[in-house]
Amino acid sequence: VDGTGNVNVFTSLVLDGIGQPHISYQGNGDLKYAHFDGSSWQVQTVDSTGDVGAFNSLALDEEGRPHISYYDYTNHDLKYAHLSGTAWISDTVDGTGSVGYYTSLVLDAADRPHISYSGYGGLKYAHFDGSAWISETVDSDGGIYTSLVLDMAGRPHISYFIWNTRNLKYAHFD
Repeated sequence: VDGTGNVNVFTSLVLDGIGQPHISYQGNGDLKYAHFDGSSWQVQTVDSTGDVGAFNSLALDEEGRPHISYYDYTNHDLKYAHLSGTAWISDTVDGTGSVGYYTSLVLDAADRPHISYSGYGGLKYAHFDGSAWISETVDSDGGIYTSLVLDMAGRPHISYFIWNTRNLKYAHFD
């Protein structure tokens, strides 16, 4: 897929509607995106502002466009990028303390992003309401290795691990 330099361990894989692979990953300190177009791999740099792209999570919207949540090591922020037409647009979702580890991204029925993540303040959840990002703490005891899904009503459900107690936990919004 990509043999140019130091490709890191942070990867996320999804298949599109026709079964073609799409991968987000950190490469040479940048957030990268690759997809197979049926004959070859197409690789793009999504964000190269500092050391970015760790703990990334990839989702495709209804049109097959990629959306990626990720950690910005340089600024210690949770970031989100999506491909809008031909240009990548990147936003800082949460910049309060060091946040954005272990992200899990899903899109709702309106293709709006929802992200679970950890960092300063514990396990957190953020979503875009159409005009602004809303972020809240789910568990102040922490939480790593997050996995997020939305139920049929669009409510978040998150599984995560508490390091100091070695417990698997589950949280949902009722």
